[in-house]
Amino acid sequence: MTPEVFIRDLAPTWAESITFDEWIVKMISEGKTSDESFEAALRVYGRDRIAEIWRKHQEKTAGEGGRAS
Repeated sequence: MTPEVFIRDLAPTWAESITFDEWIVKMISEGKTSDESFEAALRVYGRDRIAEIWRKHQEKTAGEGGRAS
């Protein structure tokens, strides 16, 4: 399953306005890492990929003076 299909199936109303990476960042930022949908993403895509998405977000926001994107 591609990330696009995952997010579309998970949240059809968000699918056109949020990417999988943005959804991951949103879930982590909001402390929803024990949410069933987030745990499903971990199972499907693995901790390494999810961690990489978060790391890139952290680097990006650090480069912007700590502001959220």
